Amino acid sequence: MYTIKSLKSKLFLGRQKLIYPFSKRELQRGCLNPFTRSNIDQLVLPDWHQIFITPSQPLHLDLGCGLARYLRSTATNDPTHNYLGLELRSKVVQTIRSQEEIIGRPMNFYVLRANIMFDLPRVLESLPSGTLSSVSVLFPEPYFKKRHEKRHFVDQNFVSTLGTFLSSGVPVYFATDLLAIRKRALELFENSGFFVIKEEDWRKDWHVK
Repeated sequence: MYTIKSLKSKLFLGRQKLIYPFSKRELQRGCLNPFTRSNIDQLVLPDWHQIFITPSQPLHLDLGCGLARYLRSTATNDPTHNYLGLELRSKVVQTIRSQEEIIGRPMNFYVLRANIMFDLPRVLESLPSGTLSSVSVLFPEPYFKKRHEKRHFVDQNFVSTLGTFLSSGVPVYFATDLLAIRKRALELFENSGFFVIKEEDWRKDWHVK
């Protein structure tokens, strides 16, 4: 496992078995093209004071949250923080909304449809000042084909955006089970000027505290 400590942030990298809890009805093609017209300029920012019952609470941001079951569960068990997920796939976000109509939505939890490659700066700017306390990127889409590499949102611009917006000491949690993606992410964060990497015992279980 790698711990990245910096003047601005920390990054944690490691391995973890991932189980996708999707049914066929809920699935949308996983590796969407973020550059298609239907996925650009679709961001509708809400009024966070209407979304979160206590918008001044510390906020955790999960990038590429999928159905957000981990995020929702964490929010339910931790009312002292707000939890916001960003997800590109419209059908996945619609599924979350449908579930919320049946079982309700924790008032410290929300999933926003957003294209991280284009919308992340606007989302970060919109958040209540001083509330962003942590960020996670858990198993981003791999895009195995060489010609699709540009679709990875974890790129130099992404790392620079985080380094610019995050306050000193805000942790960034990153996990992947693919060596190539881990290596690429390590290089991007290490070379960004915002992050310093500290290697830890790789045999320890990876977890978000």
